[in-house]
Formats: sequence, C-alpha cells, structure tokens
Amino acid sequence: MTTHLIEIGNTKAVGIPDDLIEKYGLDDEVEIKPANGGIFISKKRKLREGWEKQILKAFAEGDKPDNDPFHNVQNDWDNTEWTWPQ
Repeated sequence: MTTHLIEIGNTKAVGIPDDLIEKYGLDDEVEIKPANGGIFISKKRKLREGWEKQILKAFAEGDKPDNDPFHNVQNDWDNTEWTWPQ
C-alpha cells in the first residue's frame, strides 16, 4: 500500500485506512517505533499487558529466577497476604 505524508504545522502525518485501523485495533493513541529502516505503528499496550500470561507460562515450564537473592526470605506479608496463582 502506498500513501502520502500530510503536512501538519512543523510535522507530517500519514493517513491509515479504516480497515487497517479496525483490523489491528488501533485507537486514539498508538505506539511508533523505528524498525528495520522504517517505522512500526502498533496499538498502544496497557501497562504490564500480557505479563500474567507470560509468568504463568514460565511457571508451567518450570522456570524460576536464577540466583534469586530473595529465595527463602520470608516476611509476614508474604505469609498472610500474598497468594500465587494455582
């Protein structure tokens, strides 16, 4: 697909067709990153989005942090308030 840059003040903008906006779930805010000689535009991710899924996958695969300085360190909060996913 080819499109043109649109001048807006001291910046330039690019029009993204509605079908691509809908297909990739783009909203009012997007992330723009340099990538392989171009620009990558993506949906703005929520803070920590996907972390829980990654952690649960790592647990299921038996992963744990190497050289964890807090291994075997206990405190009241850990023992009474914290619960790990089952």
